[in-house]
Amino acid sequence: MSRTTKEAPPVAPTEAELRHYTPEKVEELALLPFKASVIRKKCQTYEWPHNRGAMKITLKLAHIREISAMYDVRPVAETKALPVAA
Repeated sequence: MSRTTKEAPPVAPTEAELRHYTPEKVEELALLPFKASVIRKKCQTYEWPHNRGAMKITLKLAHIREISAMYDVRPVAETKALPVAA
């Protein structure tokens, strides 16, 4: 007897997932803890993921999540001790 699994139907992205936020809007909504000028500069120098449709710098929620994850810090207890040279 074989079991068949039913795949869940694909979930449509929400409107918020598709929206493009300007650096000023990201600052206004406090989606990242940076000023609009810093967001713009980091995007202009290709340090952060972003979109350049219509020659404007915009960020989608996926970009904002990725940028936020770049600054995650793990507790010291979770880091491995470096081996001591003999």
